[in-house]
Amino acid sequence: MLPRIDAALPVIELGGSLGVIACLTNRRLKDPSRHLVVEANQALLARIEDNRNRNGARFEAVHAAIAYDTPFVEFPAQEDSLASSLYMASARLARTPALSLEALHARAGFGRFTLICDIEGAETELLEREISFLSRWVDKMILELHPQIESRLSSRRALEIVEAHGFRVLARERDTYCLVNQRPAAAP
Repeated sequence: MLPRIDAALPVIELGGSLGVIACLTNRRLKDPSRHLVVEANQALLARIEDNRNRNGARFEAVHAAIAYDTPFVEFPAQEDSLASSLYMASARLARTPALSLEALHARAGFGRFTLICDIEGAETELLEREISFLSRWVDKMILELHPQIESRLSSRRALEIVEAHGFRVLARERDTYCLVNQRPAAAP
C-alpha cells in the first residue's frame, strides 16, 4: 500500500484514464477544486467527466499529452483505451494538444503540489525535460514506470535522476513508486 498524499496540497494527475484514481484522490483533498486531471486520449474525457459527476468530485479534466517542442502530437488511440501511449503504434491517430507539466502548473496557478503520473512511457521524457521543475515544485510524486515501453531511459536510470534531485523512494509496489521531495519548498 502506498503512503497517503498531503490533503492540503493541490494535485496534478497525468494519465487520468477512466478517472477512478482521480475520484478517489479528489475525496481526500481539503479543496477538491485544486485538482487537475490530464488525459491524452480524447475518447476517455467523457468517461472521466461522467465518473467525476457521478462521484461528486470537483477536479478539472484537461485534454492534453505531455510532450515537448510542438503544440500538438498525433496520439495513437488504441482499441484498448487503457493501453494508449505515445510510444505504441496504432492505426488511429488523434491530434492532441501538447503541454509540459510546467505549463499545466502555471495554468492551474498552484504552488507546491502532489504529482500522480501514469502516462504509459512518457514519464521518462518528463523526467529528462522537467526534473528541475519537479524538484522545485513537487512535494510528493506517485510515479508508474513502464520498463516494457521505455527505450530512452531505463526505470533504474529514471530513479537515479529523481533521487539525485532530492527525491527519496518512500514505497514501491511493482512498477509504481511513491517519492517524497526532501528539498525545501520553492518560494512562491
